[in-house]
Amino acid sequence: LLLGQTCGLPFVSGRCGLAEVFACPDYGLPGASSGLYASAIVVRRGARPVRERAAVAAINGMGSQSGCHALADWALTREGPVAGALFGGCVVSGAHRASAAMVARGEADIAALDAVAWALVRRHDPDVAAALDVLEWTRPMPALPFVTAPAHAGLLGDLRAPLPLA
Repeated sequence: LLLGQTCGLPFVSGRCGLAEVFACPDYGLPGASSGLYASAIVVRRGARPVRERAAVAAINGMGSQSGCHALADWALTREGPVAGALFGGCVVSGAHRASAAMVARGEADIAALDAVAWALVRRHDPDVAAALDVLEWTRPMPALPFVTAPAHAGLLGDLRAPLPLA
């Protein structure tokens, strides 16, 4: 592996083998700057307030920090009468874009889309984006790291040079 990018959760859980982090991106987006990112909590535009215990959450996958675990963290840390509530159900969409579309179509009530995925939905799926509201942003986390194999340690400067880094 010369250059790759991974979700932070697989990396910290050891599922990336011997890959080494060599940089974190700075996309200059709200919730995605200075080597950090957050997820937009999206709901259908005009929907009644989300009540977590009854809501169906669309997640992109169980192993995703930004599209699954960030949403659970957000629900568990909310203040008010539903603090600590979990969702009434969840559907696995396979991708942030698919989660957004499921919420827009009413197949799910809520989803978490990382800041970059949300920007891409707004750019490439304007009808889906127009059907959604950002309820809140999750807590910032380290941005998705760029990784390389240990054998390429001598190339780190060259690998970093063209990247938008924090």
